[in-house]
Amino acid sequence: STRLGMTALDDAFQQLIDRSHEIVGANPNTLTLSLAGRRIRLIAAGPVMLSFVGPAFAHLPRLADDVPADLTVYLWDSETTGGSYPDLPLPPVEKAALGVVTSGDVVASYSSVERSIKILRRSTNEAFVVADRVDALPWWERLAPLRNLLSWWFMGQGKLLAHTAAVSTADGAALLIGAAGSGKSSTALACLAAGLGYLGDDNVIIDPESREVWSVYTSAKLVAEHHDRYPHLMTSDS
Repeated sequence: STRLGMTALDDAFQQLIDRSHEIVGANPNTLTLSLAGRRIRLIAAGPVMLSFVGPAFAHLPRLADDVPADLTVYLWDSETTGGSYPDLPLPPVEKAALGVVTSGDVVASYSSVERSIKILRRSTNEAFVVADRVDALPWWERLAPLRNLLSWWFMGQGKLLAHTAAVSTADGAALLIGAAGSGKSSTALACLAAGLGYLGDDNVIIDPESREVWSVYTSAKLVAEHHDRYPHLMTSDS
């Protein structure tokens, strides 16, 4: 993580934000969702980016596209829009690694090899996702899209996007906490198979004050043994 206060970076971010508004506005495809009591609007340039990130949010309530949004996320890719991928003054990072920079009220994460960048501008509650090519994005971006952006923004709302699983009954929810590979997904799927509510196997939003928990993604991490252990969960629509 690097903090850069350079005027050149401030100007580059502003130019990218202005260009993103222009590119997305030329062919907007909109999806407005309710997430953890907040209204999140995704506006993509054409259908490709929205088709990439949308399925992970398919279980969330869909809202009318004219309701006021608490957070607006603009998405576009170079390949299908013709807009050139931004040349920003950022230090390169290795494949599958993320660089993080802050500049004024902007925080951004970026991938040099996959050529993608995510920007949150806190003062306007706007976020921007730009990719060179959608098919070059890593697989986990499809399963848990916008994770960094949502984590940063919800922190300002007093909520945490936590690395934990969660299951529920009518009486409440339970968090399943553990390191990667400790069995959170297997346990959450076992609870789902037993009839409990499934909120997530890897990421959920929690409110530490109210002790509420919300589902973020409809996806789950699966391994081969899950098919044998829970065959009735593995339908053709899963």
